[in-house]
Amino acid sequence: KKSNSKDRVQWTIDVNKSGQIVSNAIVEDTLPKGHKVDVSTIKINKITQNGNNWTVGADHPNPVIDVTNGFPIGLGKLTANDAYRITFETVINWSEVDENYLKNNSFENTATLYDEEDEVASDDATVSYTRDPILEKKGASKVNYNNKTIEWTVTVNEAKHPFTDLVVTDYLPAGLKLIGPVTVVSDITTETYADYTTSSAIHSSGEHAGKTELKINLNNVEKRKLTITYVTEVENFNAVNFANAVGMGGTGVGDVGETIISTVTPVSNTYTK
Repeated sequence: KKSNSKDRVQWTIDVNKSGQIVSNAIVEDTLPKGHKVDVSTIKINKITQNGNNWTVGADHPNPVIDVTNGFPIGLGKLTANDAYRITFETVINWSEVDENYLKNNSFENTATLYDEEDEVASDDATVSYTRDPILEKKGASKVNYNNKTIEWTVTVNEAKHPFTDLVVTDYLPAGLKLIGPVTVVSDITTETYADYTTSSAIHSSGEHAGKTELKINLNNVEKRKLTITYVTEVENFNAVNFANAVGMGGTGVGDVGETIISTVTPVSNTYTK
């Protein structure tokens, strides 16, 4: 199952529930691509059957664990009454899983029990893993008698995928005017992220005629989560709704780089896309 810690999966292997006699039990585990065992998380406990349930008991007295890779794990001699549960976590290196970001992932793990070199049993399990998004946008209306602005916040790489360079493009509809600077802040509190450039232009023709194209080039993103903020002024209050299009491109972005269309109403206090 997905661990409570970011970029980790928690696995469980139950050994010898069938009650076989194994002279020298060795458990091997074939991990999914991009996964590495955190050896410090390995726990091996005896389990006993109580009806349809299995109760976790004492630690295995003397397992033999590969201190570098975690597996193989030696459990020694097993009698018909000896069953054990192995639990551990794997750390995911997403750059090894796939260069492209995938929100919905599936990982298969195969465990095999050996008696010395002879295979006794094998089983596999698949876990689904949903990653955090890499592009989100929300806006907060500041509109009142003296203020006609909307403050926008774009969150890039909540998933902390190892990107290189990214380009965020926002098409602001006619009736909204970009004012003030665009700021980008990293989640690494000890640094001031400044490796970005911005540009804006109003399209006079084509699909985006009348819209303001705001382009934000983010360089050397790596595993940073970046928060972009900027402000627009509402110039046309005759428009009840503003259809806003935002998208992101770059190596590794994948299908989520497609443009997202969102319709917002400036009189609302808060709206999200």
